[in-house]
Amino acid sequence: MNFFNNLSLRSKLTSISMIACTIALVLAGVAFVIYDHQQMKSNMVQEFEILADVLGANCTAAIAFNNTNDAKETIASLMVEDNVAAACVYRLDGTILAQYKQGGRADIEFPTLTVDQSHQFGNNYLELYRNIILEEEKIGIVYLQISLKPLDDRLTSIFIAVSLAILCTLVIVLLIVSRLQRLISQPILTLATTAKQISDSRDYSVRVPMAGQDEVGTLVEQFNGMLSQIQTRDSALQKAQNRLEQRVNERTLELQEEVLEHDRAKQQISTSLREKETLLKEIHHRVKNNLQIITSLLNLQAYQISDINTQRLFRDSMSRVKSMALIHEQLYQSKDLAEISFSEYVNSLARYLLSTITGNLERISIKQDIDDTTFGVDTAVPCGLIINELVTNSLKYAFPNNHCLPKTR
Repeated sequence: MNFFNNLSLRSKLTSISMIACTIALVLAGVAFVIYDHQQMKSNMVQEFEILADVLGANCTAAIAFNNTNDAKETIASLMVEDNVAAACVYRLDGTILAQYKQGGRADIEFPTLTVDQSHQFGNNYLELYRNIILEEEKIGIVYLQISLKPLDDRLTSIFIAVSLAILCTLVIVLLIVSRLQRLISQPILTLATTAKQISDSRDYSVRVPMAGQDEVGTLVEQFNGMLSQIQTRDSALQKAQNRLEQRVNERTLELQEEVLEHDRAKQQISTSLREKETLLKEIHHRVKNNLQIITSLLNLQAYQISDINTQRLFRDSMSRVKSMALIHEQLYQSKDLAEISFSEYVNSLARYLLSTITGNLERISIKQDIDDTTFGVDTAVPCGLIINELVTNSLKYAFPNNHCLPKTR
């Protein structure tokens, strides 16, 4: 079945026609052979029934007078019949009055007498029984054994003739079908070729020529109608695609302009930020310098004062100013101008205070446990002042007799 499905349309049509014709011709031939065979058998029975009746009529006197010689002479006339293999004449009591065997064959045995006339076909012979009637009274039976060889020869001849007739007919049908199948296959093949062409080229303007008003013509008409609808939809889709591409191009240009504007604005913002960063650094630098100047002035003033308490007040002021100056110094040096690392700031402030107040960095070590966090200037300044006071007071009051404090001038 898979092989048949893979055949071309022409081969399928030819195969179907040939199979149908072959089946029809074979059935017709078989029917003809059977009919002829049965007719031959019927004719054979009729023919030899007549021969048996003639033979029985010629033997009536021999049977009536029990004359065996006359019966033998009568039955010997069957020698001219090549098909009669054996024959005999039975009395009513079943005994044989006379018999005949073709060629004197010894292998032939006569059957037991039947009750009435009949006939039957065996494998190789036809056995025929006919009553012998004298004045409407049955006086004996004629038995004939007829060879079926002529019937078999006839059957063989008929079979050969029918086979040749079927073969010749199939050849003629094949020639006719191979021509006529084009009426069906050609329009369908044209339709398939056109469909493939349209599929490859995407050209929906192609049309299949009409082949007739039959079912194939209807199929072609519907196919062309479908192509018309597809062509209309394809044109609409193409127009919509063109409009969409145009809108995309326009929107792309708008986006490019927006990107350029955004880049320009970003560049302007970056420039402004750099300028502000520079300005802010400059501010921190100037504030740090001004605070440093204040620290230097306070330091100079402290050297001119002889009162120890006053000197300490000046130095306390110096440390406070220094704590604020350190903040601006770290902001100036930091990448982030808004916040400073508080741990680094505390470390720098503590070391400054230790150096300023004690004048000795070796006898006192600094240990700090501060999280790595950042503070803005608003938070760092008060925290720095608080830490300044804490560290200063620790250095002043943590040692007895102020051993770690520097000597005042």
